Amino acid sequence: MYDLFFEVYLEKTGDSELLEVIQPFYAFRGLVVASPVWYPNISGDTRKKLFNFILNVLDVEEFDYKNVYRYLER
Repeated sequence: MYDLFFEVYLEKTGDSELLEVIQPFYAFRGLVVASPVWYPNISGDTRKKLFNFILNVLDVEEFDYKNVYRYLER
């Protein structure tokens, strides 16, 4: 469903610039989800992957939605 959303959105809107500007949004959302204040039951391993995602997504100029799992490892 995730891939389908991106593919349809990009095809219908032609807004490929989204992939160049979505990184700060994902970083912010990742920080919220990784916060033990808001989500205290997330495991340490999951929290680490969220922080890896945040750091990795901020390191790229264009978000690669087709290979999102690569952002989880550091």
